[in-house]
Amino acid sequence: MRLRLLELAREQAGQVASSLLADLGADVIMVEPGGDRGAPTFAPAASTTRRAPDYLRRRRRSVTLDLTSARGIREVLRLAGTVDAVIETFPPGELAGLGLDFAELSEANPGIVLTSVTPFGQTGPRAGWRGTDLVVQAMGGLVASTGDADGPPRKLGGEQAAHVAGLLAAIDTAAAVRGVRAGLASGVHIDISMQEVMATHWTREIERYVYTGQETGRATQRLGLQGFPHTVETADGLLFLLPLRADWETFAAFLGLDRFATHEWSDPETRLARWDEIEPHFLAAWKRRGRYEWFERAAEFGFTLAPLDDPHSVLASPQLAVRGFFEDVRLTDGSTVQAPGLPFAVAAERAENRVPEPGEQNETLLGSRRD
Repeated sequence: MRLRLLELAREQAGQVASSLLADLGADVIMVEPGGDRGAPTFAPAASTTRRAPDYLRRRRRSVTLDLTSARGIREVLRLAGTVDAVIETFPPGELAGLGLDFAELSEANPGIVLTSVTPFGQTGPRAGWRGTDLVVQAMGGLVASTGDADGPPRKLGGEQAAHVAGLLAAIDTAAAVRGVRAGLASGVHIDISMQEVMATHWTREIERYVYTGQETGRATQRLGLQGFPHTVETADGLLFLLPLRADWETFAAFLGLDRFATHEWSDPETRLARWDEIEPHFLAAWKRRGRYEWFERAAEFGFTLAPLDDPHSVLASPQLAVRGFFEDVRLTDGSTVQAPGLPFAVAAERAENRVPEPGEQNETLLGSRRD
């Protein structure tokens, strides 16, 4: 039976979760800011109000409601009675203040699954803290290992915490709905802390510290851990170097640096001290081929090299094209853009891949009700 979902998500983590489930075939009703006249009153005035980016609004049915009004609350409770799950990203305690917490939703629908995604979770001394993606990445431990050793840590690009937490929220919601349908639970409230999500993805480094006291080091800007730069410029872009099992003499010969493919240069400390002698030849060698040529050639030697693709390169990837990863999404103005689809292949009956007009389902889903 098709999963039905009510989305009360102002933040990207919840919007990502709903998008993934919509791409899997879920029927998603998205509550957006607006009252009878389209006023942006999605939540109490003290809270921020944001509409999801267009690429995260596809395959939805949209209704606009004023959640500061009695009618808006009644409509949410009525809609909650028709769905399997609700995904929300309100600050802890705010839904309760509106009369929409798990207890109230459960009265409307005893089998409801409520998935709450917040920076620090629903409990604890920091539950009420607000946090951007940067804050969550940093406090989850991830940023400590980014950047160069001789500079400050750097945030990972994009909204990484939101997307990882959104993926987890989608998985947890789908699993909980299945459990409720199987009679394993009468209703479930899932509390997802984005900080904990980041810390979970940092498990290897945390365990290394717990067992050995060793902290995760950051690479130097000039020379990597193997005695040569970890990123180089090729004929058509950047290439990441991590040939862990390569001895220097073999690696230098692979690059055509026969002059330096001798035992004299095998010691990393020697290369570090005398790198100025090697560097011009080393950098020039990489520019003789493109990054994918080097990638294919390295595979023959068992070396680990990774082409660094920018957004343009990712969009043009023949691998992703064959797998149909990018999909055309129709926007409200009739134009189409490409957007990432599911990170796995699946056959499912799905809603049309387009962005709805805000409130276009008001008449269908809300009818002519008034306060």
